[in-house]
Amino acid sequence: MQTIVESIKEKIEIVSHQIPEFRVFFNDWTSNDFNTLFASLSLEREYYAARVLGSFHGRVFPKASHHLTYSSCSLSWLSEVPKEVLDPLSLAWNKGKILYYGDKNEVLNAYSAQFAKDLDSFLKARAEELVFGGLMAFIHGCEPIEIRTSLKLVYHHSNFWDLVSWTWLRRKDGSDGIAVHGGPMAVDMKVV
Repeated sequence: MQTIVESIKEKIEIVSHQIPEFRVFFNDWTSNDFNTLFASLSLEREYYAARVLGSFHGRVFPKASHHLTYSSCSLSWLSEVPKEVLDPLSLAWNKGKILYYGDKNEVLNAYSAQFAKDLDSFLKARAEELVFGGLMAFIHGCEPIEIRTSLKLVYHHSNFWDLVSWTWLRRKDGSDGIAVHGGPMAVDMKVV
C-alpha cells in the first residue's frame, strides 16, 4: 500500500502542492487475523489504516466513497461452492473432493460459472463504491487458454488456517468446506 500511496503523492505534487491525507481500508472476513496484518504495517506509513469486515462479493462501502480500489489475488475466493458440485444427482458432482482432477468438464464448468457470477458481483459492487472517474486495479492470475491444468485447488471463503485444523477438510455432509477457482483461463476473463 505504501508504494501506491507514494505513487499517487508523486502525481499530485506535480499538479498541486497540497497533498491529501490517505485512508486505506483493508477488507476481509471476520475470521481473518487482522492483528497480524496491522502489526506488520510500518509505523512510518503515510496513510491511516482501518479494517472493514464482510464479503467483497457485495458492497462493503458507501456509494461513491472511493477514488481508488485495489484488490490483490482475492478474486480466486468464491462466494460459495457451486450447488451442482455438491449434488450427488448432478453430472457436476465432485464426490466431496477438494481437488478437481480434470476428469469431468461439468465440475470445471460449474466452478467457472460460479467464478463468472462472483466476478460480476465484485465488479458491480466496486462500480457503485467508486467516485466518478475513480480507478480500480486488481491482480489475478490466469491460465493461458491452451492450458487446462489437470489439478485445480478449490476452496471457500474461510480462513486457510481454520481449514488446516479440519480433519481431512470435510464437513458433516461429506463435502469439502471450501471453494476456490484455481485460476480462470484467460478466455474466462475475456468472457466476463
